[in-house]
Amino acid sequence: PQLQLDYLKIAHAALYCSNFYAAILYMELWSSQTRAVNPGGCTTLDSIFETETADITTIIRTTLKQSFTALGDLYALYGSNFFDNLHPEDGLEAWEQLSKWDEVIVDYDILIANGQTDKTAALINAWKNYGCFSTATLFKGPQIDYECLWRLNRFNNDDFKGTPTDPYEKSKCESLKWLHENDYGLFNAAIKDARQYVIEAIRRTSLERTKDLYGCLTKLQSIQELEDAANAKCDLGLQSLLLKWKEQDCLAKIDFQSIEPIKAQRISILNALAKNSQNDSKESLMELYLDLAEIAKNEGYFNVAKRAVRNLHCLSQGSQKYDCLRIFQEAQISWLMGNKMRAKYLLKDLLKTNENDPRLKFASLKMYGKWMAETRSESPDTILNDYFLGSLKIIRGIDLTNKDKQNVFATYDVIARFADAEYERILSYIRSTEFERKLKNMEESKRTASKIESQNKNLSYDQRRAATIHKKQSLIDETEIENTYRERDTYWKLAMKYYLISLQDSDIGDISVFRVLSLLLENRSFKGSENLLEECLPRIPSYKFIPILPQLAPHLTNSTKDDFGKLVARIIGKKLKTTITV
Repeated sequence: PQLQLDYLKIAHAALYCSNFYAAILYMELWSSQTRAVNPGGCTTLDSIFETETADITTIIRTTLKQSFTALGDLYALYGSNFFDNLHPEDGLEAWEQLSKWDEVIVDYDILIANGQTDKTAALINAWKNYGCFSTATLFKGPQIDYECLWRLNRFNNDDFKGTPTDPYEKSKCESLKWLHENDYGLFNAAIKDARQYVIEAIRRTSLERTKDLYGCLTKLQSIQELEDAANAKCDLGLQSLLLKWKEQDCLAKIDFQSIEPIKAQRISILNALAKNSQNDSKESLMELYLDLAEIAKNEGYFNVAKRAVRNLHCLSQGSQKYDCLRIFQEAQISWLMGNKMRAKYLLKDLLKTNENDPRLKFASLKMYGKWMAETRSESPDTILNDYFLGSLKIIRGIDLTNKDKQNVFATYDVIARFADAEYERILSYIRSTEFERKLKNMEESKRTASKIESQNKNLSYDQRRAATIHKKQSLIDETEIENTYRERDTYWKLAMKYYLISLQDSDIGDISVFRVLSLLLENRSFKGSENLLEECLPRIPSYKFIPILPQLAPHLTNSTKDDFGKLVARIIGKKLKTTITV
């Protein structure tokens, strides 16, 4: 007889053995065995939670939650509506796992207000994770969070009295304290203790728990950089330390939570070096704040980015360069956080005051143009000419670095997409019933005016007036219609131009070759764009046409009257022949 296995119990056993992939695998096998036909649009997980007993759903919930948490794939649960099936008391833990610390703080505050004072430590931890380190230190208790202390550069002896929440963070805080005070004997002792704690953590870490492994590697890197900083203070100097940091930053990034502690520690290190009369440390510190703000903004950690730019504000006073860079970052952060009025005010003010840095003005104009396009706050012509094309005029006036060239190529892609969006908007209007009515009204007004004028030369005053009104109205409508068609053609040509330029000069928008084909199919005669196509197509690398070969082939023709067919034949014959042969 076939062996019958209870995959649910095997999955739970695999979880107990920290074999998380196996736990998920056997959970999937169990669900495929036991699930019935899903009612309506229910997912498998919803169906199981509705039909199984409470004991079984508890095992499922525990196994999935702990396995995906350990593997660092929380959004696998979030995307499967797992949290919809949590008990109410488990919802707070779900917010913690998803790093929704604003929700966590509110929930813990409600619990404490209702008498659960044992949640105070958890609330303090939530404040810390939310980035409010000063607030977290206001709560006095038997335990001390040393991470908050070193992030705030608070190294007073009075703050070091209490049980640490994390021994590693205590040793790290002590090492930074002794680095600030130039006591290298105690510094080495603290570093030794910190390294020992990390080694012990690695011994207890499962190789399947990648998130924990990254955390240990981050701590080891932090220890190494502390030792490098001590050497820099003694004899090697600041530049050797900055060079090591630059080389380290060239490595592939894992996730922001692994990068941020190292960046924060570097800030504390530079503060220590500033006390040692390192004149270059202030500028390096401002660069570090800018770098942290940029990374945090891109990763969606807006509170971290906001703290970085506010700290930079305290340092950058008197430095126009860094003050302008700070305003640029603060404007972007404000926009992403939903404060769009402040963002536009900051960036518009920056455009008025910044005249000495063409690269920053280029970036500011392009960013402001994107915001205006997103909110439709200004006319398309203004956005295109004053911001997008205006930014290109500025950057072309300087010697371009490789990074500048990449930014220019990215701007080409932005212009192409903007023009394409305007072309689609106008095309949608042309296909609308409103535009059809305008065409009919124009023709009707022309016919009416012509009919009145052809009746008799001895027209009454009212008849002449009616004919004049109809004629003027038809001219107004005709002008509007011609302008609409002209705008459509203009934006079509602009989209084609910058898509083609982007394709020939960079790899940023390679997928736009599909859009180029679509635009050509919508205007098969490509009237007015012959020179553009003749100029740009030969310069585009052949391999970029490979993805659209199946769409091009059906349009091959021997007809000499089909301009598009001739273009397809030229592309396939001249551009793809060599590539396909190779």
